[in-house]
Amino acid sequence: MTRNPAPNPTLALADGTFPAATGQAVCAGEIPAAAPEEIQLLPLGEIRARDGRKWRLTDAASVVRASLPTQPNGGIDLVIDYNHQTDLVDKTGHAAPAAGWIKKLMVRADGIWAAVEWTAKAKEHLRNREYRYISPTFLFDKKTGVITRILRAALTNSPALQLKALASQKNEETMEDFIKALAALLGLAEDADREKALAAVKNLVEQSAASGETLLAVCKTLDLDEDAGGGDIAKALDSAKALAAKTGNGEIDTTKYVAVEKFDALAKDFAGLEADRAAEKATAAVDQAVKDGKVTPHLKDWALDYASRDLAGFADYIAGAPVVTSSGRVISGVPKGGGSGLDEDEKAVCAALGLSEEDFKKTREQDQQENAA
Repeated sequence: MTRNPAPNPTLALADGTFPAATGQAVCAGEIPAAAPEEIQLLPLGEIRARDGRKWRLTDAASVVRASLPTQPNGGIDLVIDYNHQTDLVDKTGHAAPAAGWIKKLMVRADGIWAAVEWTAKAKEHLRNREYRYISPTFLFDKKTGVITRILRAALTNSPALQLKALASQKNEETMEDFIKALAALLGLAEDADREKALAAVKNLVEQSAASGETLLAVCKTLDLDEDAGGGDIAKALDSAKALAAKTGNGEIDTTKYVAVEKFDALAKDFAGLEADRAAEKATAAVDQAVKDGKVTPHLKDWALDYASRDLAGFADYIAGAPVVTSSGRVISGVPKGGGSGLDEDEKAVCAALGLSEEDFKKTREQDQQENAA
């Protein structure tokens, strides 16, 4: 077998997001034109990025063990594609044909090597120098920069290419980062969990469905297509209003519509009539309460104000209020409580009317004086 070590790799892609504190990166090293059966994927020691970032291969044997058993579907070879299309297929939609297959990973004194089975087309590309670099994709610990696993590799001509985070074939991007991004988009707290994010999405879907049903009803009423846009609906509404207010010759139909000034005047008159009617009802209710002995004459103004503001509430209050006078006559004589005190019934009246005992006694004394006169 031919061994042609590639130069120390330089960074091509980095900053992927993976489980735990793991990142994904890609580095690239030049390979010879003869399509070697063995290629060096990673050198031992430090790998420095062109922007100053660093990675380290400290335990090559551990990386090899982590890389092979975890292959998708178990036991399949690691792919070598073109320009990392396997990582980008979900974004670009382009095919990701294999240039070769990594049949075996080996630990050697200078790093990790791979036994490769190239496709005929890839051999031709290499022979024609149409591709010059091998670019392994690997995972690393974000805190220490230590490389932990090789995912795959690619033939590339852009060893210094900088791209966004890679999307792995088996969705290796962490759900945690996705939930954080979704929470921010939905206006949720940064620490919102999966359940809260899903609940917010469900709510948006339900609101959208309800809005869609309303919009469909409007479109149907206006004889528009179900997929009519907002502009079409607005125009149809304007046309409907204009047509409804006109006769066949385009003039306003005065038998169906009145001038705004007249309408406002009628509305004002109607409001006045309603107010007068409400006042009459309030006065009648208070007069009846006085007649029934549930409101004393001196509390009539208070009762009238109450009934004018809330006739229904006043009616409920009167229905449960005790009788304080008999047929409109003021109760006279010495109170049962003795002297200027109040008996139990009078105290109940105070509580019901929200009066202090002193105010009630003053009112009672005035009634007694007027009655005596």
